[in-house]
This record gives sequence, C-alpha cells and structure tokens, in this order.
Amino acid sequence: MSTRGDWQNDEKRLGMEKKPCPAEYGRGERFGAENAPTTGRKGVDASRLRVQATLLPWARLPAHIIVKEVQLCSFSTAPPDLVSPNAVLFASHAHSVQQHGMALANISSSCGLCRCSQRTAARRSQKWRERARQPSQSVWFSRCERRVRSAVIELMVWPLRTRRWRYIAPKRAFPIGVLALTLLALLVGALHFRALRALVRWAMRPAPAVHVFYNLFWSEAVPAIAEEQLSLLSRSGVRIEQLHVYGIGEDLRQLPLIEQWAAFPVQYDRLAPAGNESITLKGLHDFCKAQTAAGKRAIVLYLHPKGSFHARGTNLLYRKAMNHFVLRDPFPCLQALQSGRCDVCGMRYSREPHSHFPGNMWWADCAYVTRLYAPDAPRRELAGVDLPESCVGVNRFAHEHWIGSHPLLRPCDCLPFSPDRFYWYGEERIENAYAFIDTEVRCEPAPRPGLEQYLRNQSLYHELVAECVRRSSEADRAAYASDLH
Repeated sequence: MSTRGDWQNDEKRLGMEKKPCPAEYGRGERFGAENAPTTGRKGVDASRLRVQATLLPWARLPAHIIVKEVQLCSFSTAPPDLVSPNAVLFASHAHSVQQHGMALANISSSCGLCRCSQRTAARRSQKWRERARQPSQSVWFSRCERRVRSAVIELMVWPLRTRRWRYIAPKRAFPIGVLALTLLALLVGALHFRALRALVRWAMRPAPAVHVFYNLFWSEAVPAIAEEQLSLLSRSGVRIEQLHVYGIGEDLRQLPLIEQWAAFPVQYDRLAPAGNESITLKGLHDFCKAQTAAGKRAIVLYLHPKGSFHARGTNLLYRKAMNHFVLRDPFPCLQALQSGRCDVCGMRYSREPHSHFPGNMWWADCAYVTRLYAPDAPRRELAGVDLPESCVGVNRFAHEHWIGSHPLLRPCDCLPFSPDRFYWYGEERIENAYAFIDTEVRCEPAPRPGLEQYLRNQSLYHELVAECVRRSSEADRAAYASDLH
C-alpha cells in the first residue's frame, strides 16, 4: 500500500501544492444552502465529519486507488474530471493502482486541498487528462473516476452526530448471488443438522480400550515364542490397556519373564496346572460381557504361542504367518473393527468345513463376543452326528469354531487370495501363507471374492465338506435361535 510519502511525491509531480483554505471555508464553518451537498438537506458542520473506511470488493474497482482526501468545501473551481457533487478525489500513480486491490477513503474536516484559481484548476485538469491518455491507464481510468465518485459516497454510511442533520446513504442492492448462497447454506445445514451432529459425535467418540488375552501352555519352547510375539506387539504401536495372562502348566516359575518383553501392564488372571484354551476364552467372554454391561466399548486380542506343544516345521511357518498379519501390523484389523465393517479379524477366515479362523488368533469387538454362547458349553446340537470332529468343529476343534459360531458374524481377514499361492485352512499349504509375510497388510471382508469358485474348480469343495458346512451351520442357527429372532 502506498504511504504518505508517495502521496506527497505525487502531489509535487502533478503540481498539486497544498494551499490553505479561504477563511470562509475554515474549520468549523457551517455550510449554507448554496454550498450544501446535492441531497437538498440543511447545512452541516464540516468539523464533525471524519471517517475512514474501506471500499468493499463489490465496488469492482479494477485496481488500487488511494483516495487522498474528500473535501466538503466549495467545488466550483475544482478539477472537473475528478469532481463529484460531494468530493474532490486525488488518485495515486499507475503502478500503485495496478499492484493493490482495495481503496482507502479518508473523509476529513480539515480543508487541506481546497479552492484555487481557475488557472490552477485548468492546469490540474490538463495533467489528469494527460495521465488518462497513457497506455497503462487508458483502460481503467475512466472507470476509476466514475466508480470512485459513486462508491465513496454510496457504499459508505456514516452517522453525523448532530441533531440538525443526518446523512443517509442511498440504499444499494445486496448481491443476489451472495444472498442465494447464504440461504442455500442455511437450508442445507438445517436439513443435515442431525447427520452432522451424529458425525461429530462419531468423530469425537473415545477410542475403544484394547485388551490382550494370552493363553500360555508353559513348556521349554514357550519363553522364546512369547518373547517373539510380545516384542512384535510392543513395537506395533498399539496402546494395550492390559495383558491378561492365563498360565497352564505344573512349573510356572518362569512365567514372570513375560513382564520383561511386554511394554504394557501384565495381569495374571488364572494359573492352573492343567487345562485348555477354553479357560482363556471363558475369561475373555466374561470380560467382554462386563464391559458391554458397563456401556464401554473394548477390543480384545486372543493370542497363544502356536507350536509350543508340537514344535514341527509347519507350526513354525504357521506362527510366523499369523504373527505377521495379526501382531506386526494390527492397525488394518483395528480400523476394520472400529469402523464397524467386521466383528472379528484374523489372518484367514474360512466357512469350510465349519466357520472358523485357522490358527485361532484374532482381534474381536466385545459387542460381538458378548452375543456368543459360553466357550466351555458343549455343542449339544451336534450330538450323534457321524462326521469327523475337525469337520464340524466339536471337542478340541470347538475352540476354533467358537469365535465364528454366530450366524450373523461379519468376518474380515488379511491374507490375500491368490490361485498361485493358495491357502485354505489347517497345515496344508501353509507355506503359501508364509510367502506373504513381506507384503503390506490389508484386511477386507471375508470370504474373499472368487474363493468359493476356486474351491469348486479345484474339486476341493467335495461332498464331505459340503455336508460338514450344512450340519455345522444348522447347529449354529439352532444354538442362536433366540438371538436370531
């Protein structure tokens, strides 16, 4: 923006030397009817007029025009090109006009640039005409003088604090586009207020607490496996509220070693000389029911040292694959659970031969876990069925089936489906799942598209598998009949 020095230089260059006002137009002089503004109202005390304002953008000034002073004196001898009935305007030079985008008006009561002789007025008028003919100014200058004359008076409303006379600016039409957009915004906001409020509440909801339930059947191989798994979980960046340890074994003196490998609080919920996975699953189930009853949302991780009992090579690949998809980067699973896309998330979900997560290591939402029957309850609906236990998910295979037993389960898995590196369930072809441990983890709703068609094309979905799927699904619907209705 131009400074006071720029204005003074312009005045000297254009021959606009300041001259004192005549005595009859001095400070405090009250205009008579012959010198009053063209509004036709009574005279006004010039010493009471002082305002600074900014022309609004819809004045449509093409460039920056600094209006030096607006004089409410006699205008009979002022330059005709720049005189309105109410003001004498002096603009800055061309480059200031082109560099800036607003206009500043200073309406003052001091008549600094006032009445002058006819000869001085003619010289000023000639200089302004010469500037208007310059190429850089010829386009905008005629607009400038016309718009500034009207905008300064019509767009600025100022109260004159006198009882005798008050200036009222002419009404100017409000931009129809701005008004229409404002009304449209208010209408849309009113229609979608409830949706917006629900969205804000959803965004500001507290993050669910994460609890880990660790089933440890202690043996010589467990310390190395537990250190591997807990180290991956600690480095994953997930905030764990509590690690619930269920130790099973006759010699549990080394069990406190896990506190060195876990970067989160450890709680020993139960220690028993003998037992199976149902002990830990029962504790997880009771915990979720208590959280849901208290109105709290929680996510649980069921974890166990795969391969500690049978230290075979296939179990090693099995554990490495599950550690990658479930522990190393658990955020895809957690995001799928928090967004409500799924209820349980693991490495692989399979509906064949019964609904389960192979390997039985998964993340789950407590809201879903609460709806399941007790994990130590026998599946009476399958009593007397002459099918393999592993096929229908009973006895020791019921531990895997329990988390997938509800007919309304929404599962997600993270192992990609690839016909070239296909893995279904169990230990068969587990090396194909292990081949993905260097890939990015992406969890999607399961079963994956194209999986069932691939099973049929490869003759893997044979009559025994189809029969197991049918009988197991019927038993699940019977077990949750009251919940389904």
